[in-house]
This record gives sequence, structure tokens and C-alpha cells, in this order.
Amino acid sequence: MKRSPEGLDRRIADRFEQVAITSARFAAWGRTAAVVIVGLWLASTIPAPRVYYYEALLVVFIALGWLHYHVSLRAGSEHWLVFVFAFVDMGLLTFAILSENPFEEVPLPAALHYRFDGFVFFFLLFAGVLHSYSPRLVLWSGVSMALWWAGALALSVRSPGVVTEFDLPAAAEMSRLAFIERAQQSDFIEVLRRLQEVLIAVLVAVIASFAVARSRQLVLESVRSERARENLARYFSPDVAAELASDEHDLGAARRQHAAVLFADIVGFTRLSESLGPEGTIALLREWHGRLGDIVFRNGGTLDKYIGDGLMATFGTPHVGADDATRALEAALEMAAAARQAGGARHPGATRSPGAAGAPPDASDPPDASPVVRIGIGLHYGPVVLGDIGNERRLEFAVLGDTVNVASRLEGLTRELEAGLVASGDLVARVREEGGPAGRLVSLGERSLRGRAEPVEVFVPGAG
Repeated sequence: MKRSPEGLDRRIADRFEQVAITSARFAAWGRTAAVVIVGLWLASTIPAPRVYYYEALLVVFIALGWLHYHVSLRAGSEHWLVFVFAFVDMGLLTFAILSENPFEEVPLPAALHYRFDGFVFFFLLFAGVLHSYSPRLVLWSGVSMALWWAGALALSVRSPGVVTEFDLPAAAEMSRLAFIERAQQSDFIEVLRRLQEVLIAVLVAVIASFAVARSRQLVLESVRSERARENLARYFSPDVAAELASDEHDLGAARRQHAAVLFADIVGFTRLSESLGPEGTIALLREWHGRLGDIVFRNGGTLDKYIGDGLMATFGTPHVGADDATRALEAALEMAAAARQAGGARHPGATRSPGAAGAPPDASDPPDASPVVRIGIGLHYGPVVLGDIGNERRLEFAVLGDTVNVASRLEGLTRELEAGLVASGDLVARVREEGGPAGRLVSLGERSLRGRAEPVEVFVPGAG
């Protein structure tokens, strides 16, 4: 049963947005904790006053993290300012890694800053971005990382006195050992190694953005599938619902096929509800809707709808089976038995005339007794039309046609015949073809039904 996913997708997107904002808060706290740990590490390894410069930069990182969270909270997790913050983050970290510490007594050569492996700190910031659940922001953060590192490298190699591998003699003229000795000198920048870091940053960003996008898609598909399964479970038995949830066919497409139709409702419900009051009436309906619905599903039927105090069920929808009529009859007989058992359990040894069934409790009833409930059931078998009806805001899987009308009229006939179950000759004939328990029903001959010109042969359960 296909439904337009637009509304559901929108709600999931809104939920992702809420989660992204919540995650931004956790990311801000996570960044604060990580920066504090780094700050303590630096304080233990770098003497004052040189460490003050780095501690000040760490405070700026904490402030940026909380500014990022507040922007996400007010403007949304994918507001353009969030992307600006990501770009500034990477720029500030590049500056912190490669800039000269003003508290250094002896300035370090520009090439020497690349020897401290500061590039790994980029991934500390990048890990926080993953909490955004935004593929675009993840990709942008990785690209920003690569742009800042490549731009800083370009400026560094232009600094006076810097030497790169491109300034050395060709490899054929220089031994590997000689190259290693030259690369250890403080004025040397190995450009290819630095460009390798740029490439890794871009590749990690691309892979991570695809992973985040795939995760979002999997969540979306999972929610769609579970929602479809829940919707189908309202109508179909669990096995059929599971099958249809994974079926590629459009369940709601209009088509014609044969099916057995069952109508059941509570006899004398109006009088019963007057004695029970609102709470008791709803409790009774919930109890019997649950019982009858379980019986429908247990016999492989489709619960078409609840109609006030009754229900409509079909057997042979959405797929025609080899024993649809038989399962419908067995479900009807089980419903009738459930009503008899409930009445017997309520009032052991009591006898009531059919006309009194469904009446309010009398003075002899114990105070906590449940009302006796009698079920009227109509059964018919024949061609039906089924498919989705309604509009894009509310769709309903419907089974329509003369077969449905006849089953409904037969259910109404149970009052006149004082029978709990009335089945049509067409249904009984089909049960016989299927090898089902048709012998449990006896014919009362043809009866005229309201609104139908042709009479219908009717059957009721036989004695015993």
C-alpha cells in the first residue's frame, strides 16, 4: 500500500534537525573537554610563558564551539554561518600550528613548524563535525581543512631560505641517504608529503560525507519501512504485513478479484451502551474489537475497518488464496464461540433467550459482572473491487462491490433469524470446493435482502 513519503520525509528531516542541534551542544561540550585535556598536556610539556600563547588559542577554540552551537540553535544546523564557523575553525588551527609563538626567545624557521605533526589536530575538529549529521557540512569541513593547509604550504615554500625537494638535484644525481640527510635540515619542507596530507584530508571528507549521507538514507528507509509495516499491520495478519512491506508491487492499485467478506457486530449495542456509560462502552468496544481482530488475523484475514461496534474483514485480499472461504467460515465460527464462552464465563449456568442477549445486566448479576455479548455475523463470497481511495492527505485501502453489500445485509439478517451467523449459498459452495467444514451449516432456503432484487440462499450453523 504505497503512500506519499513527502510528509514523512519532512518530519524525519525536522527530527534530524533537532538531533543535529542537540548534537551541536554535545559537540561543544566534547570540544571543551578535548581542548581542556590538550591544554593540560601543553601546560605539562611547554614551559611558561611560551605555553600562554597556545592556551589563549585554545580558549578561542572553545568560544568558537559554543558560538557554533548558539547559531545552530537559533538559525538552524545548516545556516550559512555554521559553514563560516567550520571554515574559521580550520583556519585558526592552521594558524596555531604554523604561526610563530611570540613568546619564543629564538624564532623558529618556517619549515620547522611542519616537523611537529600538528596536522593530526585537524581530525580532532573534524570528528566533532560528524555529529552534525550533515553531509554538506562534513564535506565542507574537510575541504576547508585541505584549502587552509595547502594555502599555508604555498606561502611557506615562498618564504626566504626555504628549500624543497624540487630545489634539489634530480633523484638520479642524489642518493637516498643524501636526500634524507638534506631533508633533516631545518630549512627543508618536503612538499609532496604535505600534499599527501591535503589529499588525505579531501578523501576522508568525501568518504565521511558519503557515510553520513548513507546513514541518513538508511534511517529514512528504515522509518519508511517500519511505518509501512505498522500501517499494513492494522489491516493484515503479521505474516502478510511482512510480505507486503517488502513487496515492490503497488498494493493500492485498483483491481477486481474474488474474496470472502465477513461483517460482525454486537447485537443490541445501543441498549448495552446506555447501561454501561461512556467509559464502559469504550472499554467494551476495545475488548471486542481486540478479540475479533485477533481472530481475523489468526485465520489469515484482512481487517478492512472497524465500523462502530462492528467490523468488516475480508479473506482473499490482497492476494487470492486456495482456502479463502474456508478461513472466513472458520473465523466466523471462532467469533461465535468466543461470544458464547464469554457469556458462559460471566454468568455460569444462566440461560437467556436470544432476544435478551445484549441487554443490560439484571439485578441478579454480580456487581463486577461483564455484560453478555452476542455477535451477529454475515458471510458472503464473490467478486470485489479493491484499491486505495481518498486523497493524498488520507488514503484508505478499500474493498467494494455487491459482495460487500450482501455480506452486510446477511449480518443484519441475524436479528430476524435469531442466529449468530448467516452465510450465503455462494460462500458455502466455495467452502465445499475447498474441502472446508461446510457440513456445519444448514440451509434455510432463499431469503430476500433489502436493496437487492435477487434472493440469496442462506445458511446458519446446525444444531450441535
